[in-house]
Amino acid sequence: MDGWKASILLLQVDAALASDISPDTCVNCIAPGFVPTHVADFLVRNETIVVMDAMNPFLQKIYRKSIEENTLLIRRLGTLGDMVATAAFLTSDDASYIIVMKSSE
Repeated sequence: MDGWKASILLLQVDAALASDISPDTCVNCIAPGFVPTHVADFLVRNETIVVMDAMNPFLQKIYRKSIEENTLLIRRLGTLGDMVATAAFLTSDDASYIIVMKSSE
């Protein structure tokens, strides 16, 4: 499945959860795209490249393609720390005022 299709599906699941759970419940999703972690190792195992190496050719290719297609808005790949910090923020009281989409009931 293409990345953009997976992102659209995730947003639809997020919206469905938001409307089905409760009007007072906030549902957030994080759709980061490719993040170099040990979990993504299977993507490059045949290339015999270590995914965690920030300078490896596979990651450089993804990075360059993302910049050329203007899909990498902050000009770098996300890190596991970025995802953890985002999840921690969204589950904290600091994010209680953030609403991107309100479900129609």
